Amino acid sequence: MDNTIAFTGLTKSFGRLPVLRQVGTTIGSGQVVGLFGRNGAGKTTLMRILYGMIGPDAGQASLLGLDPQAHPVEVRQRVGLVSEECHLYPWMDANALETFLAPLYPKWDRELFRRHLASMEVPPDRRVDALSRGTKRKLMLSLALAAQPEVLLLDEPLGGLDAVVREQIVTTLIHSLTDHGVTIFLSTHEIEQFAKVCDRVIILSHGGFLVDRETAALTDQVRRVTATLEHPVEAVPAHPQILSARAHGTQVEFVLNGFTQETADAILANWKVREVAVSGLTLPEIFIAFTAGKEEVS
Repeated sequence: MDNTIAFTGLTKSFGRLPVLRQVGTTIGSGQVVGLFGRNGAGKTTLMRILYGMIGPDAGQASLLGLDPQAHPVEVRQRVGLVSEECHLYPWMDANALETFLAPLYPKWDRELFRRHLASMEVPPDRRVDALSRGTKRKLMLSLALAAQPEVLLLDEPLGGLDAVVREQIVTTLIHSLTDHGVTIFLSTHEIEQFAKVCDRVIILSHGGFLVDRETAALTDQVRRVTATLEHPVEAVPAHPQILSARAHGTQVEFVLNGFTQETADAILANWKVREVAVSGLTLPEIFIAFTAGKEEVS
């Protein structure tokens, strides 16, 4: 599998505030990768570096074999970006935006643009500054898709939108992109909406990657162990694989990263156990287990 996105050692600070700390990974062609993190974790900064909007303090990035700092025009012709912020000219409508943008993109598809406007109910003749927040986001997505990008960067694409608009955007992405080999790298702190479409999960916290795993492997390897004990206890002993734990009377519960039955048994050996159950976690629950108590500074 060819790597369409690759970066290594990316570091970025704003003043004395470090935002990214030597992060790196590779993303293969056609993958859908979720970058999950709390507000202030550094997600937007990473997306802006990949799109060439800002440069890193250290490290290297490559999209489709191109350095976004050295080849900004070529990158933007082949890479789409949809962000929470609207950067469209407020006095233009969709028709005017297409007339302005189409000559800049060699693969622009007018019919595709019109289909997306219609399917997402975006009026083509209404000025941007007269559109709702959700409709602006749908217009941005329609423009990005009309350029037929090979890579699509999504930075908080659902932020501040109602449930109907969220569903329209996610449905459009699934049907329009995943069947055409488009690589999607999306950042969000709202995980549930994208949990089913991500092939891989990256969790970003305090500027570093806590997790970078295939989604199926992650949900298989992180497990919750719940036990009823013979006698009450006050706490679960520390263990390097325990992400979170709580004890209440004769009930204990802990979440293991890299679960094996042997590891669970070794922890449970601290007590006399009456019964025990092992269960899986949803992706949002896994995210909370990894990041709970890790406040971001922004």
